[in-house]
Amino acid sequence: MKFINGGYDSQFYKIIKYLSDFLFINLLFLVGNMLFFICFIYFEPSFSNLIFYILSLVPLPMATTALFYTASKIVEDRNTNVIKSYLRGYRENFVISLKFGLMQILISSIFAIDSLYFIEKKQIIIAFIFGFLALLSIIFSLIGLSLLSMIHLDLKNLYKAIVVFMFNYFSSILKVVLYFISFSIIFYAYPSIMMLFVFALFAYFMMRELKPRILDFGIKFGGWKDV
Repeated sequence: MKFINGGYDSQFYKIIKYLSDFLFINLLFLVGNMLFFICFIYFEPSFSNLIFYILSLVPLPMATTALFYTASKIVEDRNTNVIKSYLRGYRENFVISLKFGLMQILISSIFAIDSLYFIEKKQIIIAFIFGFLALLSIIFSLIGLSLLSMIHLDLKNLYKAIVVFMFNYFSSILKVVLYFISFSIIFYAYPSIMMLFVFALFAYFMMRELKPRILDFGIKFGGWKDV
């Protein structure tokens, strides 16, 4: 290893730095969503307990925006202080992320509930349609929160911005969908290991793809944040 500027300039050091950053970010994200995991432990997944699960998702939007904000910083500079960046992203985007997130949680939950209902009724085609709508709503939410992590937007303009962004950068959106499905499958296959890194890894790959597009979009749309 070469010792340069007070640090080890080596591939090994870079790998360790990335792993530690992803671990810390992932841990912060999990702590921010502790309410959901508590709900999962104490309440059996069922229609009767659905309200508890929906309420447990309330902290999710703020934590996700902070996750995307931190990931965008790592994409730009691997020496980013991830804890400081995460807390800043959480604090600065709290209110708008909460407003947007509550609406999207409600919409996604309705689609998911309808899908499960029609599965029980053996109406698979209708269940698939609502399941697909639930997935679209989730992707819509992820794009919205990624935009909020880098651009100042109010709720009304945010919905317009998401539609315009998805239309103008459709190929990148398809990659995000692919990342989402891929990491979901990997997490399902290896939950105990991937729980340590999966959310941070997904955010990193997503923001590595979207950040240049958001930078370009922000020039046209305005409302820059200091990122």
